[in-house]
Amino acid sequence: MWQRLYLSTNSERVTETLRGAVTDAGYTLYDPFAASPGKAYETYLRFFVSPAHDGWVHIIPEGGVDDVFAQALSTHGLCLSAILDENTDHLCTYQDGEVIDTADALLPHLREGYTAAQLRHALMHLTPTDDHATRQDKYIPTAALPDDVKQMARKLNPKHVNKMFDKLMKRVNKQFSGDADAAHDLIAGDRPDWESSGGQRIQEVMAYLDIHEWYQPEFVALRDAYQLHLRKQRKPDAPLYPGDAEMMEAVPDALDYIPVYGGR
Repeated sequence: MWQRLYLSTNSERVTETLRGAVTDAGYTLYDPFAASPGKAYETYLRFFVSPAHDGWVHIIPEGGVDDVFAQALSTHGLCLSAILDENTDHLCTYQDGEVIDTADALLPHLREGYTAAQLRHALMHLTPTDDHATRQDKYIPTAALPDDVKQMARKLNPKHVNKMFDKLMKRVNKQFSGDADAAHDLIAGDRPDWESSGGQRIQEVMAYLDIHEWYQPEFVALRDAYQLHLRKQRKPDAPLYPGDAEMMEAVPDALDYIPVYGGR
């Protein structure tokens, strides 16, 4: 499951509210990046909170989370929850702890050049009306690329990454004698299918909104970069191992994000 929470706010209390929601859910807050290892837990909640950018704060969970977190965060402003579970999408908006009409809530956040009709059309599970909208801010499936290609992809323009992924799909497709479904399953594994109807709908809806880079960074890439940047901050002369520099470069501002981890 892939999920993001987008909070329309500039409040500095977002992290405090999220921590409160984690403890209210019965979890104990802990710091996984502490110099010494802490207590081990059986189950976890893991989030990163982005800095406010263009009026939006991104909440990046590991996997999916209960809607209680979106409800709690929505006390600071409109909260959009976007979920892709395998090939099924779910978009929901919250304000002051309550579910509200998604189309009406998102209309003030349309990008210049797009219309309310286009947004409502996308939210109603209809066929995209504008291919440009589905492609201009498309999710880049870097997690599905081989490790060596993934290293190169971090230095490329997203459009180039899409071309690389398409080429990879074609090569694997040939090995499966034209069975596109089998080729796709091999590459995607158990990841959400961004080419499914649900994945495409999320891409189209997000392309209409003023939430930039809505899919970046991915949780794992952010977590790894955060840990490496923190180690370098604590010990500037710490050696870098193969691949470390690329992971740090993938999310150069990782330390601007705030981790919120809970265990029980």
